[in-house]
Amino acid sequence: MRNTDDTPAKGAPQAATIDISVIVPTRDRPRLLRRAVASALAQSTKHLEIVVVDDGSRGDELISDQDFGDSRVRLVRHDRPLGVAAARNTGLANATGHWVAFLDDDDIWRPGKIATQLEALRRDNTQWCCCTAVHVDERLHVVRYDQLNTGGALQDRLLACNAIPGGASGVVCDRTLAIDVGGFDTHLSVLADWDLWIRLALTSAITVVGEPLFAYVLHRDGMSGNADAAQREFEYVKRKYERERRVRGIRMNDLAWATYLAERGDGRTRLQNVRSRLNVLNVRRSPRLAAWAMIPLVPGATRARARARANRMPAAERVAIERWLATVSAQADHR
Repeated sequence: MRNTDDTPAKGAPQAATIDISVIVPTRDRPRLLRRAVASALAQSTKHLEIVVVDDGSRGDELISDQDFGDSRVRLVRHDRPLGVAAARNTGLANATGHWVAFLDDDDIWRPGKIATQLEALRRDNTQWCCCTAVHVDERLHVVRYDQLNTGGALQDRLLACNAIPGGASGVVCDRTLAIDVGGFDTHLSVLADWDLWIRLALTSAITVVGEPLFAYVLHRDGMSGNADAAQREFEYVKRKYERERRVRGIRMNDLAWATYLAERGDGRTRLQNVRSRLNVLNVRRSPRLAAWAMIPLVPGATRARARARANRMPAAERVAIERWLATVSAQADHR
C-alpha cells in the first residue's frame, strides 16, 4: 500500500482543521468514482477531506490525484485488491478528521448531506448517524424509496436485520469510535457495513435523520455478489452475534434477508437467489410460504414492488430529489 500524496498540496487544509474525512473505496470504476467524489466536494461543510482508497485498480482504470483537481482529495493505493472492507479500513487509518463519512464509489450525496448529519449529531450529542436513501437506476431515475424507521430501538433491529438502508453511504461516525470497535471485518464484503453497524450500535446510541440524503445507485456492476457468497456472509454474521441476540431475546429476521436476496439480479441469477431464499425460509413445511417466496420470479413483480415503495415518498420531496438527480445527470454529461 502506498500513499500517492505524501506532501500536502499548496493551499490544502492542515490536519488540525479537518472536521470530517470522507472515505471512498474504489476499484476499476473511474467514471463512477469521479461522480461520487464530485458530490462530496459539493458539500457545504468547509473543513473536509476526501480519502480515496484505490483497491488495486489496473491498466486503463488507474486513477491519479490529477483526476480530481482539488487539494482536498488524497489518494491511497493498494498494490493488489484486498477487498472493500480492507479498503475502508485503510481509509480509516489515513483519515485525520474527528468524524468520518463513508461513500461508495457508485453512490451520490445530496448537497447539504454532511452539514445536516453533523448538526443532528451535535444536537443529540451522539457518536454516529444514519439517514434515509433513495434507490436509483443507472439513468438516475428513482426506483425505490427506503424510508428509515425513526421509531423504536434501532440497535435491536440491527441485530435482527440490516435496518440501515443504502449500504455505507448514509453513515457518519466518530472516527475514534469506528476504530475502537474494530473497523470493518475483512472476512466480509457485501455485509461488511451491516456488521460494523451492529458493533457501533452495541457500543453507542445512534442519531437517525429521516430525510433522504443520498442516492444508492443500482447497476450491473454493483457489489452484490452471487447468492451463495452472500448467504455465507449472512450465516457468518448470524453466528457472530448469536449471543447478543439471545441475551436481548431477538430473533434473526430471515424473511427480510431472503427477500433482499431474491430481489437481486435477473434471469438465471434471480432464479438462483430465489432458490437460496427457499432454503433460508425452510418452506417445505408451508406450501403457502413457498408460493410467496416465488413471487420475484413473476415478470414485473419486483419492479411493481419497487414502484410501490417509491410512491411512498412525499410529493414535494420527490420533486426536489428528481431535480437534484437531473442536475447531477446533466453535469455528468458535460464531463
